[in-house]
Amino acid sequence: MSRKKPIIQRLLIPILLITCALSTYCTPEYPPFGEYQVVGFTPIDSVEHGDLFVSGDRLFALYDVLYYNQWSRVCEYDLADPTQPELVSTEEFDPMTISYVIGHQDSLVFLLYYYYLDLYVFNLNTREPYLLDVEYNVYDVAHKTDYLLVSTYDGFRVLDISNLPNYTEVFIDSGYRSSGYLSLRDTILLEVYWSSEYKFKFWNIADPEQPQIISQGSMPDQRHPIYDIHLTDQFIISFDHEALHRYRYGPYDSLTYEDAFYFSHYYNDTRASDSLIYLAFLDHIEVVRIDDFTSQCIFFSKFGSDYAISMEVFDGRIYGLVRDRGIQVYERRAQ
Repeated sequence: MSRKKPIIQRLLIPILLITCALSTYCTPEYPPFGEYQVVGFTPIDSVEHGDLFVSGDRLFALYDVLYYNQWSRVCEYDLADPTQPELVSTEEFDPMTISYVIGHQDSLVFLLYYYYLDLYVFNLNTREPYLLDVEYNVYDVAHKTDYLLVSTYDGFRVLDISNLPNYTEVFIDSGYRSSGYLSLRDTILLEVYWSSEYKFKFWNIADPEQPQIISQGSMPDQRHPIYDIHLTDQFIISFDHEALHRYRYGPYDSLTYEDAFYFSHYYNDTRASDSLIYLAFLDHIEVVRIDDFTSQCIFFSKFGSDYAISMEVFDGRIYGLVRDRGIQVYERRAQ
């Protein structure tokens, strides 16, 4: 996720726009923004479970050949030619068991294990995992330079992680949260959390040790549990188990619900930019335009029981990690 991003352009929305949900069943028809085609492939033998991450001009595949929720190997690729990832190194390390990845920024990957209590930071360059001995449930993180912004059961916190594995808590906004999600864009952080209802806070984190609340309020029309959020220059996108929901933010601490984009199967990975949402399902990737929710399906080349494990986006191209195969590269071609 990326999961998961700001100069806020506040716009006055005079009326609430609720439009018909768009069906996302895949068809051979593609919207005007171009068709994706396979332009490259690099094999990874026996990959069963893993994740892809881009750091600089390098692509990393962290994976295992046997067990779900375990990393024991890493392949590093040079993306000087983005369509043909060139293998730089392959390395095995002591197996690390994880529950799921909750964030990635630059060379650092943030992940959880054991009921939200074990927070790990994995350095892609050094291949070192750092366990942060936190004493509270962690829901989501965002990263800014030497600071980790953390949504927890007991509130929003800021940790100075410049001396890993040691850290110093430099700020806390206390208050009960039964779930929480963060999305960072430049110096603006969006926090969405549940506390009797879904609420949001915009934070100015120009100084991470002294965050300032810009605005706050309640999320309208959010009927299902949120699994992730994404902040663009105009919109907030929330993810739940069956749909994407688009909100436009405006003056007077308000959000306006605009539209929903429904899908028939649960996704297993997501990426996002200012204009596009990428959803990875078992057999295809769905690319969704944020402004109008038009979409395009990209089907994986099928070989027996192969299916999509993870994906990453770099320079407009999509990298899909496919079980028992390796990495397929997709590029948009003008129609």
